[in-house]
Amino acid sequence: MTRKIHDPRWRKRPPRQIHGQFQQSHPVSISTTTVPRNDSWLYIKFLYEELVEPRSRIESRLKDRYEHCYRQGQNLGLTQAQWIGGGDFKQVFLVENLSFPQPQVIKLFNTPIEWQSEKDIYDKHDCKTQYLLPHKYYQYYAVCDRVEVVNTEARLQRALDQGKITNTDFAKKIFERFTGSLHNFGFYQDMLVWIDIDTVQI
Repeated sequence: MTRKIHDPRWRKRPPRQIHGQFQQSHPVSISTTTVPRNDSWLYIKFLYEELVEPRSRIESRLKDRYEHCYRQGQNLGLTQAQWIGGGDFKQVFLVENLSFPQPQVIKLFNTPIEWQSEKDIYDKHDCKTQYLLPHKYYQYYAVCDRVEVVNTEARLQRALDQGKITNTDFAKKIFERFTGSLHNFGFYQDMLVWIDIDTVQI
């Protein structure tokens, strides 16, 4: 059986912006274009390794925006196989290394300013009392343990019902304040914690 070759549309033509109108003053990101989210790192590599010149104004802005992130990935030797997700401000990789007791997550930031912004938020909070997943910040990326993402209210409720969370008061507050997706939270050492630091609201 012949394996199907991944031949995305963005190889043949530049992506279009799909959320709102093109605004010169706002940074464009892959998540607001027609590039599928799962192709984010593939497309970033394409921008710098295969594309000679940007094919549109949006693609030119994308190439400017992700240059720092791409260079960091190259310096750290990260690969497409390790990529596990990305959003407006960073790309996320899972690295398994025998030197660590469990797999590590590496977060690459699109710009040093966005790295500094998240680090400032992290430094203002106490991980233990305010339930943030511990991170280590290096110029200009962050490293943390891999944890199970909560994702849904049902998953959080099940953990509460089974007595698997010790910080129940915090979990109940999260239930009250957030509805729908809980993808910014995870389970760490029998606690519910913030895992996406730039979304912390305490």
